[in-house]
Amino acid sequence: MCIRDSINAEYMGLKRIQQMEAPKPTVLFCIANNCEDMETIIPISLLRKAGAVVTIAKVPDSEEDKLNSQCRLSRGAKIVVDTIIDAVLAIEYDMIVLPGGTQGALTMHNSKALISLLIKQKESSKWYCAICSSVGIVFGQNHLIDDEYATSYPGFDMYIKKKDKFKESVVVSNKCITGKGPGSSYLFGLKLIEALFGVEKFNEIWDDIALPMQLHAFHIIRFGTVSYTHLRAHETLRYLVCRLLLEKKKQ
Repeated sequence: MCIRDSINAEYMGLKRIQQMEAPKPTVLFCIANNCEDMETIIPISLLRKAGAVVTIAKVPDSEEDKLNSQCRLSRGAKIVVDTIIDAVLAIEYDMIVLPGGTQGALTMHNSKALISLLIKQKESSKWYCAICSSVGIVFGQNHLIDDEYATSYPGFDMYIKKKDKFKESVVVSNKCITGKGPGSSYLFGLKLIEALFGVEKFNEIWDDIALPMQLHAFHIIRFGTVSYTHLRAHETLRYLVCRLLLEKKKQ
């Protein structure tokens, strides 16, 4: 083995040890009955795929509902939750995420326990995120995004004060991430991953779930998630397409 190979092997070994020892980011994913299926299932799946420790907490809509370990989503899917919101009030998380679905969002809006957690999360400069109607109903009405750019499902923009980026699928503003709707669920989930793990993990998961290269190229041009230098260093078919599009844009 040459010296260079020996150094590379040692480096990779140290990198694996660091990855094993690094604490995994923690995410509190809050859901209620009638939350939107895609906005719930897809981000949870992506976050867990990336290695985040995701706790699914139910926001019950009644005292009786507290005893039910399942949530029924708006299209009929059933999610088995890990806990209820009242049980996690003393726990700190790196990120709190809310899916949309109007009825579920209204339940979460009416939860004093959840709103107190979100206010604490914002004041602690930690990630708080929502998609679709929850952006307006929960974040907007509780003044959690008064000073943030945000997007949401069309029709809920009345609760958003800074609307310059409302047409975007996903908006990152300081420690707040918002998504537009069900069709944005994959990109929303990937941006949560990028916030917690960095751009390399974003690209790794994008590749792993085989999202279309055209969508990735559009995202790079629109949001600049991957640098031009990074593309030149990874001359795969997907990156070649992205690089050519970037070169065309520069002309």
